[in-house]
Amino acid sequence: MRNAPAARVAVGDTEFIVRHNSYRAEAVRTSAAAHPTVAAMLLRARAAMETASGCTVRPGTLYGDAVLSEAFLDCPGQQPARLQPRWIYSPPG
Repeated sequence: MRNAPAARVAVGDTEFIVRHNSYRAEAVRTSAAAHPTVAAMLLRARAAMETASGCTVRPGTLYGDAVLSEAFLDCPGQQPARLQPRWIYSPPG
């Protein structure tokens, strides 16, 4: 996302810088917030990503914390990114 153009987006009283391409978006909260919950910030970040990109966030792909969030996008007229599950083995013990 380093070379993607940045857009400033406000969702309520929360401000974000959003960078995106045709299949992925990243939102960074730039405003102060007193004890924000991750769930509330992810909902606002999703709205910021959709506003900046004109695309919808693909269900099940939004993740992050109270400051930084990322998601895959479903943009009209674009082939969506192919998502493959990743299997991770954790040995017992």
